[in-house]
Amino acid sequence: ALFGGTDGLAVIHPLVAVAARLLAPGGRLSVEHDDTTGAEVAAVVSGHGGFGTVERHTDLAGRPRFVTATRRHDAGADAPAGEKGNQR
Repeated sequence: ALFGGTDGLAVIHPLVAVAARLLAPGGRLSVEHDDTTGAEVAAVVSGHGGFGTVERHTDLAGRPRFVTATRRHDAGADAPAGEKGNQR
């Protein structure tokens, strides 16, 4: 388990930015999170601009546990500065 800071999102913000830079268009991101931060994690991923189809999922006990998203094909035009397209 990771310590995500006081709000549980300290690792999520840089993870989403790096994933948006490295994933090819259509690539998938999956982020496991604490069961109290699902809405916030989904908002971070959605708010980045590089991902579409952001979905929240529950674990086998029915608790919110992970978020998935797909790297947008047109993200190069909409991604935040420094995150435009796959640089590889």
